Amino acid sequence: MSESLRDSAGRHFQKTLSLMQEGKLEEALKELEQAEETAKLLLKDPENEFFQADLQTSFYNVFTLGYRFYDMGRFPQAQNFYELSLLISQNLLATDPENVSYQSYVGTTLNNLGNLLSDMGRIEEAKQRYENALEMRQNLLENDLKNVSYQSSVAVTLNNLGNLLSNMGRIEEAKTKVRKRTRNEAKPP
Repeated sequence: MSESLRDSAGRHFQKTLSLMQEGKLEEALKELEQAEETAKLLLKDPENEFFQADLQTSFYNVFTLGYRFYDMGRFPQAQNFYELSLLISQNLLATDPENVSYQSYVGTTLNNLGNLLSDMGRIEEAKQRYENALEMRQNLLENDLKNVSYQSSVAVTLNNLGNLLSNMGRIEEAKTKVRKRTRNEAKPP
């Protein structure tokens, strides 16, 4: 049963991506709804085959769908897929807590969720996602201070959080974030 569900979810995701690339958005949305429901069923049981095969590919597919919906201004759909990609990336991380790629997936997804929630006007939720992303990204940087990608990721999230705080009227807190970002950017590789 799990294998057929996994295969079904994979087919729906692939067809959705193809339809989106062809510009057939309404058909893609219908296909996407089926993919989303199937994936949610699979994610309820971490012991199933979905977690044993192609989970990393599933993360990329789901994250890509979230990104594309966000880019199209379809925020509720984007949020669904970002939340699903967060769940997948957290499950990946739970299977291998030291895997820096999995840590990075979680940080990136949290940051993108922060952007989306900010655009949706859900400021406190966005702030929380940015802070969670920042924590994950700073942990990666602390373990590899010379990694330019980690430096950049921390700076991006600090910038996002600083802008959000500034827009909230919390100028002093925003200044602190920006100063911290500037110090991180100034660190030699």
